[in-house]
Formats: sequence, C-alpha cells, structure tokens
Amino acid sequence: MSKLLKVQIRHTDLGKDGTIVKVHRWRTARSLTAQFAQILGIIMSTVAANVKATDGSTNSMSNHVSLLSGNASATDVTLGIIIGTGETPPARSDFKIETIKETNVVYSAASFQILNPSADDWHILVQRSFTNNTGSAFVAKEVALYSKSNIGYSFCLDHSAYTINFGIGEQKAVTYKIQL
Repeated sequence: MSKLLKVQIRHTDLGKDGTIVKVHRWRTARSLTAQFAQILGIIMSTVAANVKATDGSTNSMSNHVSLLSGNASATDVTLGIIIGTGETPPARSDFKIETIKETNVVYSAASFQILNPSADDWHILVQRSFTNNTGSAFVAKEVALYSKSNIGYSFCLDHSAYTINFGIGEQKAVTYKIQL
C-alpha cells in the first residue's frame, strides 16, 4: 500500500466536437501550497489557522467543511482548475496564480470522478476544459487548482508550472489526479 499523497496534472487535446485527439502524459504537480496543508488540517480538526486567500487577505479559518469545494460552474475563474500565462516559477508560498488567462478563453464547468482501481488505490480526478477564442495562439505556462470556502474566500491549493500550447479555436481539457 502506498503511503504517499501524489498529485499529477495532464492535458488532453480535444477536437471541435469535443472528441479526444491526443492525451498527454501525467506530470507531477510540484507546488502544493501552504494553503493546502492549512485547509486539510482545519477540515480534519477544530484547529484554526490564518490562511491567505487569492485576494491577498489573511483570514482566520476554522471548522469550514467546504474549504475544499472546487465545483466550478462554466466561466468561473475563482474556483476549480485555472490556467495562466505567468513566468515566475511557482513556490510553496504562492497564494494565487500569477496571471489568469480569462479574456476570450472559455472555461467549462468542472467535472469530478472518484476511482478505486485496486483495493489500496484511490484517485480523485478534477477536470476542466478551456477553449481559445482569443483569435490568436497562446501558451498557458501555469495551472492552478482553486477552492472556495462557504463564506466566499478563494484559496489556491496547487500552483504548478505546466505548458499548454493553444492554437486558434483549440480546446484542451486539464485534469488533476490526486492519488492515495
């Protein structure tokens, strides 16, 4: 039985009709943030912690069972998987994505799966699609996983350097896999 928490990211190229064109390999997400550890600790206990939100504010949080909500609706760039064009390497102390790419990029609603491929393996998949309607190609250089509390604060759980090339009109699906 694996005793490690493993978080990975991959993206899938989709055709205009949403069919899978190419599935890229899984890559390790290397920057689970301090907020991830704080929020997990809060959910598991009655401990309070000062957690930095994506707006830069520091908030005393405790007993919020919905701190890991990532169920983003279409167009919501405050929750779920977010893409950006920032150049600075991610760090554990990050509290938000550097530069969100949202103008003329269509964000789909998030989708989730809980998989149990073997007795000792559990996978949580979080997926979201993005369509480039900017009129030109662009390169996403960062991916983040945001959650939101039941009182409205957004938190960055992971911020990873991850390159995705978007051609004009292209649609890509990004998936996070949290594996136990």
